Amino acid sequence: MSHARGEGVVHWVANILNLALGGNFLQQAIAAPAPHRIFFLDLWPFNDVPQIYTNLFQLAAQIELVGSSLG
Repeated sequence: MSHARGEGVVHWVANILNLALGGNFLQQAIAAPAPHRIFFLDLWPFNDVPQIYTNLFQLAAQIELVGSSLG
């Protein structure tokens, strides 16, 4: 995969997550009195950076699939 294609995938994931969670999701989550469910360690069991990116890509793909199946 070329660098440009990989960069496009990252932009796609960021766009899907921004649409689903909101563009200011991280700022709101940091300011919240209790941690958001997406930050619980059982969602990120290995807490390994490559695995976290893989999980984020998978989450974006699942959101896109559910959204496209609902119309």
